[in-house]
Amino acid sequence: MGLFGDELLLPPADCARIHGRYWAALGETESQRRKRFDALSEARTDWSTHAREALCRALADIRQYEFDAARLTLMPPKKKRVITTQEGTTIEKTEVRESPEED
Repeated sequence: MGLFGDELLLPPADCARIHGRYWAALGETESQRRKRFDALSEARTDWSTHAREALCRALADIRQYEFDAARLTLMPPKKKRVITTQEGTTIEKTEVRESPEED
């Protein structure tokens, strides 16, 4: 049972009537099927919201990249290194990438 079936966009009564196999696979009794259908429908709604937010964050991050003509690549304006000490603690160190000097 995935979250991408068109069945989850329908009201439960229509899903039971139109997509009999899908509805039957949700559980043994009508109450189990309804409960499972509602959970999947809610998960699909939550997933789409989280996916949209993650995509927006990723695009905002990419927009901050700078083009490195020497390498023909996009470079982030800052690089972060995570250093693990012998004691097991981690330290984040931010390195600012210097822009190549103009001739």
